[in-house]
Amino acid sequence: MTEAIRPPAPEATITLDRERTLRCDMYAMRLFKKETGISLLAGGLSGNVNEDTIAELVWAFLVHEDKDLTVDAVAKEIHPGNMAGVLEEVFGLIVASLPEKPDTETEDPEQGAEEGDNPLALEG
Repeated sequence: MTEAIRPPAPEATITLDRERTLRCDMYAMRLFKKETGISLLAGGLSGNVNEDTIAELVWAFLVHEDKDLTVDAVAKEIHPGNMAGVLEEVFGLIVASLPEKPDTETEDPEQGAEEGDNPLALEG
């Protein structure tokens, strides 16, 4: 039997109180939604980015490596000197985790797929 190939979840390393690994997987997305009510898959961050959501998002992406990590502990480590870099990594992981919008110009019209068929696709 052939073993299925499982690509790793997108990860990035950042330095807060120490070097930490952000991971954007379904576990992190569910934790974030549970904490905030915002679905990353539904594009819910648009217009919802504030101090709380940033701390909660970074926490959700870090808690895989430290189950005792708190949102407050994460928030204390994010400051003007590192915020732009942290956000760049976090948002890059979100983009890397979501399905790509299909290229409708090269798609076979006989297959019946039309633009907008994938509700999870990112708008380009």
